Amino acid sequence: MSIKFKLKTADFLIILIFLVIFFVFLRTIFSGKESPVLYISSPDAEYEYDLGRNQVVSIDGIIGKTTVVIKDKNVWISDSPCPNKTCITGGKISKPGQWLSCAPNKIFVIIKNKNEKAESSSLDAISF
Repeated sequence: MSIKFKLKTADFLIILIFLVIFFVFLRTIFSGKESPVLYISSPDAEYEYDLGRNQVVSIDGIIGKTTVVIKDKNVWISDSPCPNKTCITGGKISKPGQWLSCAPNKIFVIIKNKNEKAESSSLDAISF
């Protein structure tokens, strides 16, 4: 028993539309992801660092230097002159939206996507 199958114009269009949507979906998932960027705000300046590059950064605050470590796309504060050292116990951050702060030294560290601007933080001056 043989079954013959013939595609009609509407069938062809439906398959074509499905394939276009499928490939657009795949392209959206696997491309266009920008690597996150680390922004550090101090009383004197704003800094931007690539999370893919391992480095140790020393940032001047109002009471001394705060040391920020960037290693294997993780960021943490390893040393600070603040009295309670709460910023050091803040742990590691690695995803956009996560942040660390050394309030006594006025150092703010946040990870954002590259297309976001450092100034577009949801925090206002009062909460910093």
